[in-house]
Amino acid sequence: MSFSLIIPVFNEEQSIKSLFEKLKNVKEIKKDIEIILIDDCSTDNSYNYLIEKSPIVGAKILKNETNRGYGYSIKEGAKIASNNIVAICDCDGTYPLEEILKMFEIFNLKNADMVIGKRDFSNSSNSFIKNLGRAIIGKIVNKLTEENIPDFNSGLRLFNKKFLMEDINLYPDGFSLTTTLTVLMKLGNKKVINYEITYLPRIGKSKIIAYDFFRFLKLILYLTFYFKPFKILLPINLIFAIGFFISLIYDIINLNLTDKTLLFLFISINMAMLSFIVEMIVKRRK
Repeated sequence: MSFSLIIPVFNEEQSIKSLFEKLKNVKEIKKDIEIILIDDCSTDNSYNYLIEKSPIVGAKILKNETNRGYGYSIKEGAKIASNNIVAICDCDGTYPLEEILKMFEIFNLKNADMVIGKRDFSNSSNSFIKNLGRAIIGKIVNKLTEENIPDFNSGLRLFNKKFLMEDINLYPDGFSLTTTLTVLMKLGNKKVINYEITYLPRIGKSKIIAYDFFRFLKLILYLTFYFKPFKILLPINLIFAIGFFISLIYDIINLNLTDKTLLFLFISINMAMLSFIVEMIVKRRK
């Protein structure tokens, strides 16, 4: 049994030499591994370097005609992967790629659905803002899944391909794919194992921008409403219900039933009905 290793590449000419050194080491230990490299329409020499060095490890090379995103590249790689088990890794040099072999061993021994490379950020050079954003997103993800997930968006992981392909349209084309994969696995009660890895300094410039934080938030709200609508609709309904009772008490004191109180009541009843209908639809879909 083997696995397919998918690595998306976008403007990573500085890190490609190091990448192929790691791939060569992995290939020498596990010769039957399938390596798939996807260039996301790089504007530097990344694609040329991939073509030049791919024979060293027998890698398959894909190239997106336009810049489609990190998640899109991984999905395209998964479509042509010949193994049922796939691994993904970033090309920026931050992950100890050789650890994927140990993760594959754990995947089989523990009969897992996914093994995540849990990064140690203690020596990370990431900015305070970036760490704060990750912490906020992490808290929201943990609240959604009702579990403690130590590293929800690690770019080094190994999983069963069918879980990606079954709901492939739910997965975004951007950096949020890894977060989505973690959330869906947890919501589906799949066996997810965390494996401690070292987080290395990045080679080159990060592609993540501040706006990606809001994309993550949008994604999490979408997933919450899709799988657990009560978590969004119930708090909203409670706000209108509280508004109704406060307005009703005020009206009783003044002996005058106002339109505002009736409006709060109407919205509360409709929100409650909507919540139950949506919840039934979700349960039926499962």
